[in-house]
Amino acid sequence: MKLSLKQIITIAVVLVAAAIGYYFWTTSKPKYIQIYQAQIDSAQNNIDSLKVEIVKSDIIIDSLHKEIITIDKENIVLKEKIVLIKQKANEKINNVDKLNISELNQFFTDRYKY
Repeated sequence: MKLSLKQIITIAVVLVAAAIGYYFWTTSKPKYIQIYQAQIDSAQNNIDSLKVEIVKSDIIIDSLHKEIITIDKENIVLKEKIVLIKQKANEKINNVDKLNISELNQFFTDRYKY
């Protein structure tokens, strides 16, 4: 089968046009893809910065949690001291309740030096 010069040129032009079309099809992205890629990159940057802020917040939360535990322990000790003080005060009040009138007069005289 013998091809004429015109047929060879036509085939060559079609092949070159196909090669150029393939090149542009595979190498150039449509504008909307570039726009969406920029939005995706921006969103990823926001996510990354939020992750950093979350880590910072977690550190602060852990620190505050430790402080709360320390303060709770101090509160427990203070409550125990208050209970002891109340018990001692109640003992003194109960002891005063057991005194008769003359002992009470003597108690208040000694206490307030009248």
